Amino acid sequence: MTDPWESVSETLVFQVGPFVLGRWTFDSLSNRASPLVLGDSAPILPPIIRPTTYQQLPDDGTISCRVSFDRNAIRYVSYRGKRYFVDLRSMTFSEYLGKFSKKTRYNLRRTIRNFAEQSDGIIDLRCYQLPQEMAEFCAHALAISRLSYQSKIGFGFPETEEFKTKLIGDAENGEVCGFVLMQRDRPVSYAFCRIASDIVTYSIPGYDPEFTRLSPGTVLLYTILEKLFAERRFRLFDFGGQEWDYKTMFATGQTNYLKVIWFPKTISNFVLIMLHLVVLQAWSGAALVKETCRSSVRVVNSGITRFRRLTHFRDKARGASAIANRAGAKVHNYRQARHG
Repeated sequence: MTDPWESVSETLVFQVGPFVLGRWTFDSLSNRASPLVLGDSAPILPPIIRPTTYQQLPDDGTISCRVSFDRNAIRYVSYRGKRYFVDLRSMTFSEYLGKFSKKTRYNLRRTIRNFAEQSDGIIDLRCYQLPQEMAEFCAHALAISRLSYQSKIGFGFPETEEFKTKLIGDAENGEVCGFVLMQRDRPVSYAFCRIASDIVTYSIPGYDPEFTRLSPGTVLLYTILEKLFAERRFRLFDFGGQEWDYKTMFATGQTNYLKVIWFPKTISNFVLIMLHLVVLQAWSGAALVKETCRSSVRVVNSGITRFRRLTHFRDKARGASAIANRAGAKVHNYRQARHG
């Protein structure tokens, strides 16, 4: 397995909602290992002579403070999140589908059926694992990535020769694989996955927006899971670090994690950390106020709707009562006239 520690550039963004106030970029020794691989093991850190980052450290509850002093360094928890996964060995694919509601199962199967009908009756999923297969996978992935929205927001498939060369080396070590969904021999969706021990991680996905109506991303994920359940080679399918609604839906479990950065003790580092924390708190506060306002508006609107309904029913009841009273008066007058 490759060394989990890499020298990379890390960035802390000073952002409130859509407004980016600034960025703090620094060189860091970073560990990008999945918290599912790390498990409950304690973090093993090198000496803190420069910023050192655990991208996703398992959250066992022992780190509660956002900012503290640890290992003669400033420890900063910049993010708390959830990592979702699918347990591939505790059930069959058919049993896995049973976790969804009847409506969701129907919608998934209809999506698969619709895609197959537009693909000459088949689901053409291609898997790439060998070093000699990586060039073809890269070509398909890049063709899709350049069209996808992920590329526009900076999460597209890497295009450098350096990445391609490393990919081939990783394939020789059995540490990567790729999947491409074809539609009549045209690549429409891809997923690049990393392999660590018995865990396969969904790292970089993308799809061609021209085929959005066919939900190629959903079809690809569904067919990958079906294949992995059948092979029983891996223990877990890890959805990676970003939190999206579809991961919550497909997952069978989750684990909490922290992004933790240890900074050397300097005044400038401490000031920048505190500024970043203040901006984060401001964003969280603004989001809370916004959600509270939305909830209040929903409550008020619901109250107004109920009041209108009650007023409507009351007015109808009064109208019916008035009609009944007029009818009764007419009958009374008629009887008096007859006996008058």
